[in-house]
Amino acid sequence: MKDIKYKLGQNIVLRVEDDDYAILFNVDTGGTFVLTPSAVSICRSLENFCNIDEIMVFLREEFDSINETAEMDVKNFIKDLVDKGFAETLS
Repeated sequence: MKDIKYKLGQNIVLRVEDDDYAILFNVDTGGTFVLTPSAVSICRSLENFCNIDEIMVFLREEFDSINETAEMDVKNFIKDLVDKGFAETLS
């Protein structure tokens, strides 16, 4: 999974509603995905293709502390995005 690069899908719009949450919107299907602030940061890192290590670097720059389970949480979140059609892969 670390060598795979990820990016938000071509027809996905990130809409930040306020400081507490945002929404990913799939223009093609009308599907939505509600995001927390940390999930917004992950999605912003996915504006260009990047792998898990690059996403973790981005998150460490954004947040003061990252807990020990963060990388697994990121992997699970990105898998969910891909499975639901909000992100694509480049391997």
